[in-house]
Amino acid sequence: EVFMAGQTLAIANNAIAYIWWRLDAKIDGCLGFSVRRVEANGNKTALLAFVGFKPGVPGAPRLKKNTDIWPVQSFQWKDVFASPGIYSYEIVPMMGPNMEALTPHPTIKLLTRAVDISGDYGNLEAYFNVGLISTQSITRQLRQLVESGVYANKTDALRGEIAKPGSTVRVALAGEVLDKGVLALLNKCGGPAGGHCHLGLYELTDGQLINAIKTLAAKKRLDLCLSNADQSESFTGEDGNPHTRKVHDGTNAAARADLVAQGVPVFNRFVASSGIGHNKYIVWSRKNGTPRSVLTGSTNWTSTGLCSQTNNALLIHNDTVAQGYRDYWDWLVWDAEQKPVQGKDMREWCGADSVDATVGGASVSVWLSPNTARRTKDANAAPPDLAEVFELIRQARHGILFLAFNPGTPSFLDVVRERALAMEAASKPFYVRGAVTAPAPVGEFATFLTKRRAGAAPDVLVSGVAGVPDDFSFWEEEMYKLGHAVIHDKIIVIDPFTEHSVVVTGSHNLGYKASYQNDENLVIVRGHERLAQAYAAHCLDITNHFAWRVKLSDLHRKGKLNDAWGDLADTDSWQNKYFDNKNDASRDSFFFFSPP
Repeated sequence: EVFMAGQTLAIANNAIAYIWWRLDAKIDGCLGFSVRRVEANGNKTALLAFVGFKPGVPGAPRLKKNTDIWPVQSFQWKDVFASPGIYSYEIVPMMGPNMEALTPHPTIKLLTRAVDISGDYGNLEAYFNVGLISTQSITRQLRQLVESGVYANKTDALRGEIAKPGSTVRVALAGEVLDKGVLALLNKCGGPAGGHCHLGLYELTDGQLINAIKTLAAKKRLDLCLSNADQSESFTGEDGNPHTRKVHDGTNAAARADLVAQGVPVFNRFVASSGIGHNKYIVWSRKNGTPRSVLTGSTNWTSTGLCSQTNNALLIHNDTVAQGYRDYWDWLVWDAEQKPVQGKDMREWCGADSVDATVGGASVSVWLSPNTARRTKDANAAPPDLAEVFELIRQARHGILFLAFNPGTPSFLDVVRERALAMEAASKPFYVRGAVTAPAPVGEFATFLTKRRAGAAPDVLVSGVAGVPDDFSFWEEEMYKLGHAVIHDKIIVIDPFTEHSVVVTGSHNLGYKASYQNDENLVIVRGHERLAQAYAAHCLDITNHFAWRVKLSDLHRKGKLNDAWGDLADTDSWQNKYFDNKNDASRDSFFFFSPP
């Protein structure tokens, strides 16, 4: 077979592979590309496609077509259906004019490098849930559960299924973030490896995770430092009007009482209402007591955290890093008995310096919070952890990707904007993409989406709707949230396709309040290409998922949903924007193919 020497890029994490390609010129008569997964033994499978040349009917049985028949009218695609393994991808132009029987281009064919759909990168592991309830697959499953009489409505169906261990919906949404991420160290500790686990948690309500804690505690291999997660409740006041009040430890009270009654060693860490004990980490120590591994990330130990929000889990296998987290756990327990909590001694210890180590050839730095002498944030004084992050953003050469939940102000977004505008002023291309869930003026949580060139306003307010807003063409109306958080990751990725790559993650919400007032941990990984591209794939997956749905929501509000793009173009004009330097679709390709 003859392959064209065109430019391709493929990256992967544990959940998806992302594929991009670039050609020098438009292909006359091309109605799209077939993207084929190529296994090590040479077997090829054309990836599934969901949009055809004719409009579909909402709710109708989904036709099982592939990109040989319904080609990709884009220069990027993602593979969300591959089992873990190593694959390359073949990209073939499919030629018209007969839309009922496309033919492969006789001479042009592209082949990507091989990528590994896995979260295991040696001493660093990263796992991402699916966490997107606004998908057609979940929509259909919930509709079928309601229609069969199992639940009264889709919301009840979602709540019920994600709390049920082993349910199809729970397994699909949680992905590997549950077994290979959150439960990995508990399972290891409970097996022949033995040892001991120290947990620092913010929210704990998921039944499967509570049972895992009980099981390990029964073997005397676990200690839990559990913070309070205050909860708002509605009530009717003496004036007859509705009011809300905060219930101290409302979220964790039942689990805390249950665990204590079962003899689990629970250390209560009750943080003042001005802050939160926001950690979600585990330290695993060997049988001899030496700390070895850490689980961190954004995933709260709730069914919603596992399933109905976007989240990640990072495993770090390194003695120095693990010892830093283990020392931090001791400080959290000791400080919990002090008056006031989050006192001077702990703040000085956290703020003195980061925990630094070389892991898998990369530089890893961990900052712990609260790490400022002052208890309330000073907008003019960046805390030490964010000061380091801000400096890395200001050094970005190529682009920045991010996902975050309510960073507040000031936050990393201010510095991203600063860097984007500086690069534009210097006439240098710069790529910014990301999405943030944050409070909107009306009190709801909305999605801020960045998906445009650096020179435009970086942050576009989007309504809280992040799903298909109504039935049309091939799509059914989707649920878009369960609770406040839609995007709950805390991720910044800098220059992921260069040797200067940086990943920032952990529990830290990437704003000043997290450093000044919360218990948090923030991880910075420099120079780990595989990890950076795994996190980049996740950021782009989530941002692109919402970008299209935001467009639909805008059209829906204007009463023009049926004007939305819903089927494939029947001419080769769909390519034009990719070869027009005035269009972002063309200009943005530098990020993937021309690293500085």
